[in-house]
Amino acid sequence: MASGFPRKTPTPRLLLRDRLKPTNVLPSKFQREKFLNTKQEASTGSFLPRIGPWIDLSETGPKLSPPSPKQSLFEVSPPEMVFQNFVAHEVSEMVLSVMNKDKIARMVKVCMESCPYFELACPSDVYHIVPPGGSARVRIRFTPGENKDYSHELVCLTAKEKIIVPIRAIGARAILDFPDQLDFSVCPVKSSSQKTLLVHNAGNREAHFQLSTQSPFSVVPATGTLGAGDTMQVTVGFHALTNGDHFGSLCCNTGEEIFHTKLHGEAVDLNVVLSTSSVEVDKTFITMSSHRTLLIENRSNITAHFQWKAFPTEEEDNEEKRRQCRLLRLPKEVWQENLMEEKEIEKVKGSCEDRTARLSSMVQEKMAKVQEDPMLFSNDFFFIEPMEGEIGPHCSAEIKVTFKPLEALEYRSVAYCSISGRETRLPLHLRGEGQGPLVELSSQTLNLGNIFVNTSHVCEVKLINQGAIDAPFTYIPSTTDMGFCFKFAPEEGIIAPGGTQTVQISFSAPVSGWFEEEFQFSVAGSPTPVILTIKGCVTGPSLHFDLPELDFGDISFGFPYTQSCRLTNTSVVPVTFKLRMSDDGTQPAVSSFDQIRNDRDPAWRKGIHFYVEPREFTVNPSQGTILPQGHQDIEVTLCSNTVTKFYRKMLVDLEGIGEGVASLIISARCLVPELQVYLKVLAYDECYLKVPYEKKLIIGNPSHLPGCYGLIPQECKEDSPVFYSSPKPCGIVQPHSSAEIPVIIEVQTLGMHRTNVLIGVFGNERNPLKAELQSSGRLAEIYPSPRLIEFGRIPALQPTSQSFTLFNEGLVPTDFRMEIASKPHCYVIEPREGVIPARGEVPVTVTATLDDTGNFADTVQLFIGNSLWTTFRLQALGIGTTIVTDKPFAPELNLGYQFSLVPCIRRFKVTNRGQRHHQLFWSAECYSPPEEEGQSVSALSSPKDDSQSPKRASPVFGLEPLLMGLQPGQSVDMVLRGFSHIPQEVQDYVLCEAVIGTSRMKQKIIKTTITCEFIHPSIEVSARQFSFRVDKKPSDVLRLQYQPLALKNTCLLPLDLMLDLEQPFLICNEDQQPLPHGQPVRVDVGATCHLYIAFDPAYELDFKSWKKEKVLNIDMVRGHPFVERIILRGEVHFPNLKIHPSTLGFGCTLPGIKEVRSLKMTNCSPLPVQYHWAFHSNSQVYRLRDELHPPKFKPQPPKEKKTCLDRPAALWRHYKMRNEDAAQGLKEVLDFTQSLGPEVPPQIPENPHLPLGLVEFRGSMDTPYSPLEAEKAFSILPLSGVLQPGESQQVSFTLSGHLNTISSVTALCHVEGGPTYEVLLTGEVSRVSYSLRPREINCGLQMFNEIHHSKITLGNTGKIEFKWVLKPSPADQHLPGVFLVKPTTGSIAPGKKQVLKFSYMPGFPGAFSRTYQLKVGDLDPENICLKGEASFPMISVNLPWNIKGNEKYEKTLKQLIRPLKQYNQRNKPVVCKKTQSLKTKTLKSQTPTAQTAKSQTLKTRNPKTQELKPCVLDSGIVSNTQLQVKMMRMLIEKAALELQQKLTSCPLKSSFPDKELCQGLVKAGNSLDSRKGLVPVAVTRCM
Repeated sequence: MASGFPRKTPTPRLLLRDRLKPTNVLPSKFQREKFLNTKQEASTGSFLPRIGPWIDLSETGPKLSPPSPKQSLFEVSPPEMVFQNFVAHEVSEMVLSVMNKDKIARMVKVCMESCPYFELACPSDVYHIVPPGGSARVRIRFTPGENKDYSHELVCLTAKEKIIVPIRAIGARAILDFPDQLDFSVCPVKSSSQKTLLVHNAGNREAHFQLSTQSPFSVVPATGTLGAGDTMQVTVGFHALTNGDHFGSLCCNTGEEIFHTKLHGEAVDLNVVLSTSSVEVDKTFITMSSHRTLLIENRSNITAHFQWKAFPTEEEDNEEKRRQCRLLRLPKEVWQENLMEEKEIEKVKGSCEDRTARLSSMVQEKMAKVQEDPMLFSNDFFFIEPMEGEIGPHCSAEIKVTFKPLEALEYRSVAYCSISGRETRLPLHLRGEGQGPLVELSSQTLNLGNIFVNTSHVCEVKLINQGAIDAPFTYIPSTTDMGFCFKFAPEEGIIAPGGTQTVQISFSAPVSGWFEEEFQFSVAGSPTPVILTIKGCVTGPSLHFDLPELDFGDISFGFPYTQSCRLTNTSVVPVTFKLRMSDDGTQPAVSSFDQIRNDRDPAWRKGIHFYVEPREFTVNPSQGTILPQGHQDIEVTLCSNTVTKFYRKMLVDLEGIGEGVASLIISARCLVPELQVYLKVLAYDECYLKVPYEKKLIIGNPSHLPGCYGLIPQECKEDSPVFYSSPKPCGIVQPHSSAEIPVIIEVQTLGMHRTNVLIGVFGNERNPLKAELQSSGRLAEIYPSPRLIEFGRIPALQPTSQSFTLFNEGLVPTDFRMEIASKPHCYVIEPREGVIPARGEVPVTVTATLDDTGNFADTVQLFIGNSLWTTFRLQALGIGTTIVTDKPFAPELNLGYQFSLVPCIRRFKVTNRGQRHHQLFWSAECYSPPEEEGQSVSALSSPKDDSQSPKRASPVFGLEPLLMGLQPGQSVDMVLRGFSHIPQEVQDYVLCEAVIGTSRMKQKIIKTTITCEFIHPSIEVSARQFSFRVDKKPSDVLRLQYQPLALKNTCLLPLDLMLDLEQPFLICNEDQQPLPHGQPVRVDVGATCHLYIAFDPAYELDFKSWKKEKVLNIDMVRGHPFVERIILRGEVHFPNLKIHPSTLGFGCTLPGIKEVRSLKMTNCSPLPVQYHWAFHSNSQVYRLRDELHPPKFKPQPPKEKKTCLDRPAALWRHYKMRNEDAAQGLKEVLDFTQSLGPEVPPQIPENPHLPLGLVEFRGSMDTPYSPLEAEKAFSILPLSGVLQPGESQQVSFTLSGHLNTISSVTALCHVEGGPTYEVLLTGEVSRVSYSLRPREINCGLQMFNEIHHSKITLGNTGKIEFKWVLKPSPADQHLPGVFLVKPTTGSIAPGKKQVLKFSYMPGFPGAFSRTYQLKVGDLDPENICLKGEASFPMISVNLPWNIKGNEKYEKTLKQLIRPLKQYNQRNKPVVCKKTQSLKTKTLKSQTPTAQTAKSQTLKTRNPKTQELKPCVLDSGIVSNTQLQVKMMRMLIEKAALELQQKLTSCPLKSSFPDKELCQGLVKAGNSLDSRKGLVPVAVTRCM
C-alpha cells in the first residue's frame, strides 16, 4: 500500500444510532419515510458525504495538478446508502457512483473496513483513474443476518481529500397510523366528548407505545402493545372547563420514534338563557306577598341542570365556605378553658371523659356540613321555586320568584343561576319594594288664604287608606310657634282598607304675617309620615316683588337698559301703590342715541353739564291699583350719565297704609368702553389741489359694552392748508366690533401737510381719540387715479383685484414701469410696464393675494424711463384665516348618508400657510345659524334670554385634536368623528378659534356647517323562520336538506353581510356549496342575494330523537349592533320510547311472596317502535346463607329478645353488595366465625332473639352465597313487542321472594334503529324480626290497694313492617286484682319502637302473677310475665278487743276458734300462764281462691311449741294479738272477694275503679269499738 494514504482507516461508526433517536415528526411523514424502498430512499437522501483533509499523493501516484481550494473534486451519488425492506440472509446490492468534476484525470481509491454484512463487489484498496467528467461505479453487497438495523461507512480517498459515505440498513419497524390532526369541533363547556381512533400497526414489528396528552385532553389507554398488522381502539377525550379554542397534541412514543397528532377542540356555552336578567316585583304590602315568573330556556339539544346560587362563581362559594369554617374554629382560649375544666373534674372524680375530643369532633362535624352545603340562594325576602331542576332539550322551566317584604323598604338582591354546560353563572337581579299602609290626604296642601288676626277658621281634610291593610295613624304635634295655633281632631285612629277618616282642623292666630306649616301624621309600618302643608296669610294687605334683587350688571355710559319685575298683591283687598327711587335726580338723562344726532354739541369736548342731579331711572308704571290677589308688571329703565356703581332701592308707598312698605334693591355698574382708532396715520399721499379725497378711519371696540363716538368738527380758518369733514361723523360701535368714519379732505396748498383729528368718546370727553392726516399737494401731469388703491377687507390667500388708470396729460407718449416696494409677492400688477399715449390713459389691474390677516400697506413706484416719477399707496385689510385644509371643509361639509351606531370618520390635513404662529382651538356645537356681520343687538333689549330656538343637548360630531399649534408652513392631521344612536339628519356647527402670533385674544377664523344623514341598515329576508324535519327509519340514509334564502338590501348604502350560523345548519351559495367561514357577502343598494340554508340530520348519531333551534345572525355592517336574526329549527326523529319511571324499587318483602311493579312505556316518536327486553350481563342477585348450629350447652335466658340473627349478619344486610365487595365481605364473616373456636359455635348475643321456630338452634352467621341469575329473581312481561306512534303499554316486573337476597339489576330495553334504555330494579327479601325489653316485669313489694305502672318496649329490628297483638292468659281471668295494658294491638315500621304500658292493682294481699301472650306477625306467640307481692297496713295494740255485740267480728272469731278447738281436743291443752308481750309478725300465705277462703284455718309456724289457744273471755274480749291479726286478715280478704265479684260482673277495659272503692278494702275492720282507750304502739305491714 502506498505511503501517501492514511495508514489506518477510521473505525466504522454507528451513524444510524444518532439517526434513530426519537424525533418529533408527524405520523404521515413518518409513514412515508418508512414505506420507501431502497431505491427511493437513496434518491431522497438528505445527507452529504463528509469531506476530510487534503492528502498529497505526488510521492506515490501519478503527477496530477492540485485542485483549487474550497472545492470538492469528486461528487458521490448517492450521498448516503440506505438498505430498506430487505430479507434476512438474502443479498442486496447498491451502486455508488464517484464522478470527477475536475478538468483533468484524477485518481481515487475506494475502501471499506471488513464487515460480515457489507462488502465491496470489486477489490478493495484499488486505485481508479477517473477521466474528467467521467465516473467510477462501485457495487456494495449487503447480506443481513436478521431483520434489524445495521450501519457502516465507505471511504473514498483522493489526492487531497477523504470522502466518507454512510451506509445504513433499516430493519423491522412498528408503524402506527395515527392521524396528523384530530378535531373535536364544538363541544359544550364542562362536558365530556370522546373520539375513538382505530389504530393499525402497518409495520413489521410489534409496537410498545406510550400515549400522553395535555389538559383538557385525555387518552385511553396510556400504554399498550400492538402486534404487527393488528388494530386497536384508542379513545381521546375532551373536557374543557373554559370557553374558547383549546389546542394540544397526542404524543405517541414507541421508543424509536416520537410523533405528535395535533388536537383541537372548541368549548362553547350551551344556549341556555334566562328570559330576563332582572325581576322587578311591584310594590307589595308588608305581611303580604307577590310573585313574578320567568323562564329558563334551554335552546340546546342537551339536558341542562340548573341551581340557584348565592354567589357568582364557584371560587366565591369556596371562599364563603372557608370563611364559615374559620368562624367555626374555636379560639385558643376556649380550648384552654375546656382543658382546665377537664383537669379539675379529673381531680375531683378521679376520671373524666375526653371533652376536648368531643368538642373537636363537634367542630369537625359542623365543618363537614359546611363543606357539603351546596350554597344555594337564600334570602329572607326573595324566594325562588324551584331552587334546582333539569330542563330537557328545547324546553323551558318556569321559575317563580316570591317577594315577602317585612318593612316598607326597597329590597335588592342577586341570584346566580348555575347551569351545566355554561362556564359562567347567569345573574338574576331581584328588586322589590315593601309597601306600608298607603295613606294619602285628600289634599296635600291647604291654602287658607287671607285670615285676619284672632279669627277662628275651621277646615277639614280626609285621610284615605289606599292600601290593602289597616293603617293606624297618630298626629305628631308641631313644635313651632304657629303650629300651636292649630288643633286636630281626632289625633289618632285606625283606617280600614279603602276607608277614610275626616280630620277637623281649627286655626286662630294671634299675630300677623305669612305662614306655611307642615303637619305630620305617623302611620305604623310606613317609613315616611303623611305630611299636610297648611299655608296662608294673617292680617291686612301685603305686597311683594317676585325678585329679591334687580341686577343690571355692567352697563355702558349713556345707553338705556330695561329690566322687568312683578309686584303682587297677596291680600284680599285692593291696594293703591306709588313707586319711587331712592337718591335719584330730577333732570332727564342724555342717551347716546340723542347725542349722536348732533356732532357739534359741546358735550363732545367738555362733557354733559347738569344743573341738578340727573334722573337716571325711569319706572313704568310708577303708580296704580292692584286688585286682590292681583299683580302688576313693572319695567325699570336705567340710562346712566354717571360712571359709578349703583346700589339703590325702589320703594313702594301704599296709600293710606304707609311709605316704604316694600322695597326692591337695584344694582348696576356704569362703565365707558375703551375705544381704539386704527390707522392712527391716515395717508392721502399726493393730492391735486382742491380735489376731494376720501379715506376711512376705523373705530374698534374690544370691550363687552357698546360705545358712542363722534368726530370733533374742524375749527375752520382761511389759512388752513387742509380742510377735512365727514358725512357720518358720529355713531355707535357694538361690543367686539368696529365702525368706520369716512374722512374727506381738500388740499389747499402745495407741499406736505400733517393735520390732527380728534374723535370724542361719549362719557370720556377728557381722553379723545387722536389721528393724523398726511397729504401732499401737487399739480397734475402723469399721474395715477386714484392715488390710493384701497382693497378694503379681503380674504387672506384669495386673489382680489382692483383697477386704476394712469393718465398722461403731456403731448408725447411716455414709457412707464411699475414696481411694488415692500411685498412684491402679495401684489401682482398687470400691465407692469408699457406706453401711455399722449393725452391718453392706460387701465391697470392690481391683484392682491395676502399671506396673512391684518393691515397690508404698500407703495407702488411709477418709473418714467429709468427715473422714479411718483409713488402711490396700496391699502388692504386681510380678513379670514391662513389656515387651510387639504379637503373641502368650510363653510359647509356634506357627508351624505352614513350608518347610525357606527363611527363616521373623516381625516383632514390642516396647514398654516401664513407667516405667523397659530394656536388653534376647535369646538363643535349643535347647529344654529350665525348672526350676520354688522347686525347689532339693540341696547334696549333685555339680556335675560339669549336664544329662543331649541337646541340639541350635544353635537353629533367632534374633532381630534381640539388643540393644536402650527408654525408657518406646518401641517397637522385632524380627525372628524361622528356617531349617532338614532337615524336622523344632523347639522352641526364647527368653530375654530385661534391665538395668532403674540396676541392673547382668540379670534374666530373658521366656521363650518356639517351636514349628514344617519340611517339604519336594513335588509328584506324571504322568510323569518325555517323548519327541517327528518324521520329516520332503520333503512334510511341521512343526507343534507336544503331550503332557499333571499336577502335584499333595502337601505341607501351597500352592505357587507356577515352570516353567523352554528351546526347542524350551514350557509351555502347558489350552487349549494358551503360559504367560507368569515367571508362577507356583498349586496349593493336594491340588489338581492340568493343563498341556501342546509341542515345536517347526521349531526347527532346517538339514535335519540333530537331537535335543534339555532339563530342565523346577519351582521349588516361590521361593528353595527343591528343584527337580523332568522330562526332555524331542525328535528330528526328516531324510533324512541319514553319510560317512566326509570327506577323500580320493590323494597323489602317476605320470602315466598311475589311483588309486582309496573312502568309505563310510551312511543314518543312518529315512527313505529320494535323493542325487546333483556337483563344486563353484569346484573346479578346476591344472597346470604344462614348457617345454623345446634346447641351444645344450655343457654341462659336472655334479658332481651330479638328475632334477627347475630350482628355481623345484620350489618351485612344493611349494605348492597357489589361484585368487587363480595369476596372481601365473605372473608370478614368467615374470619369472625373462625375466631369463635372449633368447639363452641357462634352464640346468640345478649340482645338478639330468634323466632320460636328456631329456638333449638343457638348460632347463626350470614355468609354470602353464590349469586343468582337476574332471570331467576325477576321476570318481565311482555318481553318484546311493537308500539305505534303515541301508543303506550304497561310493562310488569315481578320479584320472586328468595330468602336473604339483595337485588340491584339493570333491565335493558333494546329498540331497533333506536337507543337502548336502562331501568334499575332494586329489592330485598328478608324475614320479620323484633326485640322485647324487658321480657319479665318484677314488680317487687307493692300495696294491695294502690295502682302501679310498668313499661315494656317492643322494637322492629327487621326491614318489614309487622302487626302485633297482646292478650292476657285465659287462666288468669278469675284471679283477683285489676290489670290493664295500653295499647293491646298495632303495627311497627322498620326501625321503630312501641312502648307497652302496664297498669295494675293487686287488690289482695299476698304474691300475684299474670301472664300475657305477644303475637308478632306470623311468628309463634311469646309470653310476658308480670309478678310481685302485695301487702296491707295494720296497727296492732297490746290491749284486748271487746267485740261483744258486733256480729261481723263475732262471726269471724267463731270461724277462727272452731278449728283451734278441734286441734286442742286432739292434743293436750297447754295453758300459758306467762303474760304475752306485743310482737310484730308477718304472716305469709298463698293467694286463696273464693272457694277455699271460707274454710281457711289458722296455720302456725311451729304448732308444737307455739301457744295456739286464744285468750277469749266469755265477756267477748279478744286479748291475743296474733288472733287479732288473723281476724283483720279475714275481714280484708272478704272485702277483696266482694270487690272482685263486682269487677267480674262489669269488666274494665280502659280505666280502673274509683278511688273510694279501692280505699274501701282497708275499712273492713275499722268499726271496732275503741271505748277502752286503745293506744297504738306499732305499725305492721301484714301479708
